[in-house]
Amino acid sequence: MGAFHERMLRWGEALVVLVLLCSASVSSAENDSTSRHISGERLKTLFQPEGKRSNWYGIYMGGRKVGYAESWTKRALNASAALPRGYEVGLSMTMKVFGGGAADKLTISDVRRYGLKSPHALVYASYHQVSSGNQDKRTYQHEKRGIARVSRLINGRKQRDLSIPVSKESLTDQVLSWRGAGAHSSNGAALDGFNFMWEPLGDVAYKALRQGTEKRVIAGLAVPVSTYRVDHRAIGLVGTMVVMDGGVVLSMGIGKQLELRLEEREVARGDVEGLDVGTAGISVKGVLPNPETLKELALRVELPSGKSMQSRGKRTEVSCRDSSCQVWIRRKAGAVVTPAARKQALIADHAIDHRSKNVRALAYRLSRGIRGKQRVFALLSYVHQKLRKRLATNLPSASAVLEAGYGDCTEHTWAFVAMARALGIAARPVYGLAYVQGERARFAYHAWAEVEVDGVWVEVDPTWGQEQADVGHLALGNDAVAIASYFGGLSIELVAMKH
Repeated sequence: MGAFHERMLRWGEALVVLVLLCSASVSSAENDSTSRHISGERLKTLFQPEGKRSNWYGIYMGGRKVGYAESWTKRALNASAALPRGYEVGLSMTMKVFGGGAADKLTISDVRRYGLKSPHALVYASYHQVSSGNQDKRTYQHEKRGIARVSRLINGRKQRDLSIPVSKESLTDQVLSWRGAGAHSSNGAALDGFNFMWEPLGDVAYKALRQGTEKRVIAGLAVPVSTYRVDHRAIGLVGTMVVMDGGVVLSMGIGKQLELRLEEREVARGDVEGLDVGTAGISVKGVLPNPETLKELALRVELPSGKSMQSRGKRTEVSCRDSSCQVWIRRKAGAVVTPAARKQALIADHAIDHRSKNVRALAYRLSRGIRGKQRVFALLSYVHQKLRKRLATNLPSASAVLEAGYGDCTEHTWAFVAMARALGIAARPVYGLAYVQGERARFAYHAWAEVEVDGVWVEVDPTWGQEQADVGHLALGNDAVAIASYFGGLSIELVAMKH
């Protein structure tokens, strides 16, 4: 359940990026699409100082309305030491989530300002996330040549500032990429650029491929409408955008699961049902017993077009033809841990903050006097037994989870992975689906962990207390953003099993 909420959160962040791609679009009819320059007068027309120009969207998941969003542009002429003047593009999203007897409202706001002088580079960005009384605030500030500072507050507590290379994102690229929507661009035309992202922190290159155009009657007028496939290949994120001539985004989505639709303000904000994460998942064709009683499970998994699955050593063997995969999951260890994978699985990030004092202190205390894999089992046992099981939306880091003392599967996973890394043990989250028995038996969205034991990856489940995750765990990847576009297009069929 928690993994599904984590994906909602990452999808929300990804949709922020997709919306920001188009929010500053200009009319293709008024510009030469081969020019790499936008006049200051043209931008002043697009970005009004008197107030923001807004579009509103309903947020839908599986056809169910779960929230709403507002995107805007404006010319911000007031400045301070922390907030420079510039052309502003922003998005605010609100989503309702409930499950397990708990309900919550998640809000995400992303505001970006670009310089007033060409090429109108990104000079400031802010990100604010609020849920369950927890707050996560981040800012990006262009400080000096080639360097930017990223600051963060978690529930009012200042985190360590990070210095990163200046983002290549620019308003020029954003505007020029999308002003060709409609009849003035050709099918197959590829639009390239960079987006600054908060997770993973830094620039990600994107390519937008125009797939086709048609005329639609909107507000009584026949207008050209184009469909784009937007590919952030480096992180495996693929989205679809439907853009009206002139750059207005009619809809955008990730996979077949999450979609934003252009609506009038009152319509967008009304009739929000919310998402019940407790019943989310994929039903399986066939009768499956308790996976803990099985040594091996064979599944046929149909993937969304263009997606693939990877084998994970002896643990998971995958054979695919096009989008149809035969998957064998066994009670065995996974792939050999390579030096590159080990290095990556020991890096601290915003969520897995294993250098935090409370994470390190607890990990050292729990492992005192024991060695080898017994240290892994001690950490696993603590997380499983001591963390209360409840829906947790926006406990933003492992240190915050351990301090709060509760969480769902995502928070259990983060806490375990962070403590393992604090001891120098390579560990990383795994995101995918796990079989859940009961009246609504299904493969539910779930998070667990991989940890290095004797030089190989071993999948463990901190939430369920499994020292080796049962064969009902279908891993899709190690990054919630990268696998977001799988959902809504998956089907699972039981093929065979061994007790």
